[in-house]
Amino acid sequence: MSVHGFKRTATGRIVLRVDVVEKGLLATLLEQLAEFVTPEGADDEDPLVRLVGLDPDAERPEDPALARLFPDAYLDDTEAAAQFRRFTERALRETKLAHAATALETLRRSGEKVTLSADEATAWLGALNDVRLALGTRLGVTEEAMAELAALPDDDPRAVDALLQRGDMLFGELARPFEAAATCERILAIAPACGAAHQRLVFFHAVTMQRTRAAAAARRAIMAAADIPETYVYLVGSDWLNLSNTTAVNARWLVAHPDEEVLMVAAARGDIASRGLDGSIEGIAAAEADGAPTRRPDDGLRALLARFPANPELLAYFLQQATTAGDIREVTDLLARVPAASFADNRFWRFKGWLHAARGEGAEAEAAYRRALELNAFDF
Repeated sequence: MSVHGFKRTATGRIVLRVDVVEKGLLATLLEQLAEFVTPEGADDEDPLVRLVGLDPDAERPEDPALARLFPDAYLDDTEAAAQFRRFTERALRETKLAHAATALETLRRSGEKVTLSADEATAWLGALNDVRLALGTRLGVTEEAMAELAALPDDDPRAVDALLQRGDMLFGELARPFEAAATCERILAIAPACGAAHQRLVFFHAVTMQRTRAAAAARRAIMAAADIPETYVYLVGSDWLNLSNTTAVNARWLVAHPDEEVLMVAAARGDIASRGLDGSIEGIAAAEADGAPTRRPDDGLRALLARFPANPELLAYFLQQATTAGDIREVTDLLARVPAASFADNRFWRFKGWLHAARGEGAEAEAAYRRALELNAFDF
């Protein structure tokens, strides 16, 4: 059965699958968004004003949803905010309108499967984010509402339910996952056996590929008798589990946090896993056979490693590649870059064990492997 939604193929193309009902709903939302963001007086404005993108009459929108889409650039300087708006809002509106129009155009193509170009996928990302923000505001998902939910004292009998609602809004519409995770931690301080909070934390750490934290969160849920069958999957598979929605979830959160290291790495790592390539020679051959540009599937991860040289998920990925290839020098170099704190991660002890074994250092290899098993008994 086909999975609906967005998916990246093995050759890097992005495919959207929607049925007739979904297509109609999305089209309605996008049409409303296009109408919503269209600049006022666009048909009879001065041509020079249109040319330079200046809107001398631009003011902060009274509609809360529009204000969410076009917020003030300066919260502490109304004059500077107004001037900035006059010079930029017109272009912002036109960009949002173009994104909605592009998404609509692709949606109107025949069939339930639509292949998107990179620019079209970017337009969809922007349009869906605008729809999310506008709907969130219409439904009352505002900062004031979030503050009210957080303001309940811990001993209030409504606190856990209110904080769960807050966490779901932060994970969802507001795209603030780290604040959501902190909210779940607050819930567990109030109600240590709250299964919903445990489940959300385990998923958050797993989908962001914070593997040791995911395993620790799973163990914590089990100890609190708040486990469900999936908890054991997260625990046993903490070293290798790659969720199918990893890229999609992290990409959505990245819209609000474009420079967040954890999210950037998880999105890129999830993309490699979802394509089943993992930087392998077979993956490169498959891409070349399909006519894709000749480049390594994990070039994006290599660029991220250059930017975040001590990131444990990136180091573990390339250490796995190096041990598989039997590259002693590369393994040695990568292990030297692992920060001390990351040696609570069993994978790095496993890689140390491999290196000692490759050098003929049997006793040291055994000690490293035993340490890996102490940290994670499921390190097979």
